[in-house]
Amino acid sequence: MAYERIEEQGFTFLFKIHEGTDMLHTYVRHLTTPEDAFEVFFDESLVEEWIEQYQRYEMRSRTHILTFKVLRDGAIVILSCMRIKA
Repeated sequence: MAYERIEEQGFTFLFKIHEGTDMLHTYVRHLTTPEDAFEVFFDESLVEEWIEQYQRYEMRSRTHILTFKVLRDGAIVILSCMRIKA
């Protein structure tokens, strides 16, 4: 599995490359960008929630749902970043 590594505000983020393409999975599946994910992740008014059933974190803004895991080395694997449909 291939990932694109992006450094942002002192954090290392890993975004999965969609199989068979050179595009990010979050873009192919949800038309969202790393900037969308960063906007949610760094929004200090939001709190991450641990989802035990899936062993991942989730954050919700007014416009997006971000799910991610934190690796032992501190890197953050972005699992999905979806727009909330109005």
